Amino acid sequence: MVDNMINPEVRRRENGGSSKFFLNHLRIVRFHCWEMDYAFLLLVGFVVMTARNLEKIVISPSPTFIYKKILLSLPRASPRAVILFT
Repeated sequence: MVDNMINPEVRRRENGGSSKFFLNHLRIVRFHCWEMDYAFLLLVGFVVMTARNLEKIVISPSPTFIYKKILLSLPRASPRAVILFT
């Protein structure tokens, strides 16, 4: 027990060698990279979809069309609210 605390070579042998530690470390790094890639892809998808929607709104000719577009995109927009903005 005392030898284990003093001598790092004994500790390394008991833990299965340095290669096992390195493989576990690589596994953790690979998991984090995959997780970050997944988050990055979600972020890119969100930005692309938002840019497409903004492009449709910004290119539109009149401000009333923008109000209609926003109100109609809401889940429960009533026709009266759309008429108020026209």
